[in-house]
Amino acid sequence: MREIVGDIWDYKPYGWIVVPINLMTNVNGTAAMGAGLAAQARDMHPGVDRALHALLTGSGHTADLYVLFSKGPPLKGGLILFPTKIHWRERSPLSLVEEGLIKLKALPITGDIYLPLLGCGYGLLSEKRVLPLLQQHLDRERFILVRRSEAVVNKYPTAFRTTRAPHNPGGAVDRSLWEAR
Repeated sequence: MREIVGDIWDYKPYGWIVVPINLMTNVNGTAAMGAGLAAQARDMHPGVDRALHALLTGSGHTADLYVLFSKGPPLKGGLILFPTKIHWRERSPLSLVEEGLIKLKALPITGDIYLPLLGCGYGLLSEKRVLPLLQQHLDRERFILVRRSEAVVNKYPTAFRTTRAPHNPGGAVDRSLWEAR
């Protein structure tokens, strides 16, 4: 797995973007996509929350990967909705992330796949626990870890609630905001 720093959405024309999601749906016919990359995907792709709602209710809310792509073959890119937790208020279970990585590697798609540190934002997993799993399951040729920079955090102020301490330049999720919910 290769690593880069930047805005994951800058790489959308070049391949697949992995978007961490939870498995909750709302009564209004949408999936719960209220923070982080999921909120960005919802805002950039109108209707993705409704499509995910239909997929989740049709599958019985199973922890499958959901691949959404532009019309027409060949499938060179799109979104891969990756469940990292069951309920948006819960922490991400490491086992769910690992199960998803196995499924991600087995997807029959071509092209580069760009992903964040899965479960390390609002899922509150530690990078020390997730990074070894990413390195273990994902090969170097297809998978690219995109770490967000401070500029990305500033670009999407409503998506990330972050700390801005000097010792935390990329901004991790501010746990005090999470615990206050």
